[in-house]
Amino acid sequence: MLPMIAINAMFERKSWKYTLINAAFWTVCITIMGGIICGWYAPDGFHWATQK
Repeated sequence: MLPMIAINAMFERKSWKYTLINAAFWTVCITIMGGIICGWYAPDGFHWATQK
């Protein structure tokens, strides 16, 4: 996330503190979203969260 956030922050002329806090925030958010999606994994295979 840092490279994407840093490019925007440099364009907006924001401080590095702002950049690091913003990158950390988005890294945590995407990690949580990935954990939720991985929690939908069915033990018998991937079925798009539908019943057999």
